[in-house]
Amino acid sequence: MAGGKFTRREFLKLASIAGGGLALAAHAPRVLRAASGGFNWRRFAGTRLRVITLKFPISEIQQERLSDFEKLTGIRVQWEMLPEDQWRQKVKVEHLAGSTDLDSFLSYWGQEGLQFQASGWYADMKPYIEDSSMTNPDFNWEDYTENLRHAALIEGGIPIIPDRGTALPILYYRRDLFKQFNLEKPKTWDDVMNAARTIHKGTNGQVFGIVLRGKAAAATSMFAPVLYDLGGKWFDRNTGDVAFNTPESLSAFEWWGRILRDYGPPGSVNNHWAEVVGIFSQGRAAMCYDDIVFTATFSDPEKSAVVGKVGFSAAPRGPYSDSWRNLPPYQLGVAGLAISGFSKNKGAAWHMVQ
Repeated sequence: MAGGKFTRREFLKLASIAGGGLALAAHAPRVLRAASGGFNWRRFAGTRLRVITLKFPISEIQQERLSDFEKLTGIRVQWEMLPEDQWRQKVKVEHLAGSTDLDSFLSYWGQEGLQFQASGWYADMKPYIEDSSMTNPDFNWEDYTENLRHAALIEGGIPIIPDRGTALPILYYRRDLFKQFNLEKPKTWDDVMNAARTIHKGTNGQVFGIVLRGKAAAATSMFAPVLYDLGGKWFDRNTGDVAFNTPESLSAFEWWGRILRDYGPPGSVNNHWAEVVGIFSQGRAAMCYDDIVFTATFSDPEKSAVVGKVGFSAAPRGPYSDSWRNLPPYQLGVAGLAISGFSKNKGAAWHMVQ
């Protein structure tokens, strides 16, 4: 660490050690150097790029830095941030139409990687990484730890450069309300149910006991720890057979449904992360169990009415937590910018991505 600032390599190392859920883009070194080891950043000056990404805190940070990139390279960027459902649909529709107008897009490897690869929608960035005329000396693929590199590979190619990764969600809870109702920080899922019941009833329903995702696939990543903590699982790790039709799995589905039905907002089945974050930020819920990245949102006075009132806690536990939380992960979930296989500006897009 020189002069109190982390180098890119030092930061990536610390980020990987700290675990997933860390927004790499949020803390990466801001300064872009025009002459980095003689690298020509202006090779594609005059090019216009179009990017489709998710409206998400990390994407907003990236957007703020576009002006620095444009000044350095002479490349102009049309940055489109969309709500999740629209972003996913837009990326697929444009590729299905064979559009050459889309140059780069955010992609979640674990959800769509093999499908996009088979369809030719990814450009392989490995050749660019290995080309010193295309990759500035400050960028080193080996800076990423092995698990991150492995998570971003498909058939030996590199379709995305990770800028975010997964971790267990965390529990956000209103410290002021917990103090008012003499409640301890929840340590188990039974504690969460009890706290949701107590606060919802104690406020005559004016404050929801909890807000959680309930919309289709968006809910699965938040629900999964509850499923495994209560003894259920998606599939058998040894045989690969589907295994969520067991009594233990059913109890987890019933827990999630009951707490939202009895103590959560009406219409919870329509709530994605954006709705969850909005409801909690407005002070309308006592608890929220979601991605760790939203700590910044809940602490921002311009976006949150509960600044200074929120407690942050590791995921609560259940009777089967010890049986799975120390197992090796199936695959680290990562996401990052990809370059479209149909783009006519792949070189310029690589300059932006790197």
